[in-house]
Amino acid sequence: MNSINCEDLQFDDMPSAEKFIMENEIKIFSDEGDLILCYMNSPEDIKINWNDITTRTALDFQSNLIDQVISRNLLLVFCSTEEIDVDTKKEIQSDTYCCRKIARSKVEDLERSIKDLIFYGTEKKEDVKNSSLKKIIEKEHNDVFQLMAI
Repeated sequence: MNSINCEDLQFDDMPSAEKFIMENEIKIFSDEGDLILCYMNSPEDIKINWNDITTRTALDFQSNLIDQVISRNLLLVFCSTEEIDVDTKKEIQSDTYCCRKIARSKVEDLERSIKDLIFYGTEKKEDVKNSSLKKIIEKEHNDVFQLMAI
């Protein structure tokens, strides 16, 4: 995952894309053909502005990208150092316009938070070469292990 800026992408209207990114202080990350746009602000500001940010993302950024594959692989992440209320998170994350959206609370390190989001569930718990499947199941899913006839 890399932090990038508008100059690393191709747009039909570069000034429009740059203006949107700068006005909203959006950080852009790229990961294997996916683009992650991060809008960081207070929970109150996110609650009030997430819909406008989404619309502007669609109009000034997404539809303006020359690479149509990248424009379809867009993730918009709303982050706050404080707690975003559950109803706002649900509203943001269930909205299907433009792209997938995620709301994250208590974000102190934006880049670390995005890496955690991208690599969620992929951390290696132990070296599988040195463990038997039986031992892994016994350790991680003991209830299942108890049902096995071994």
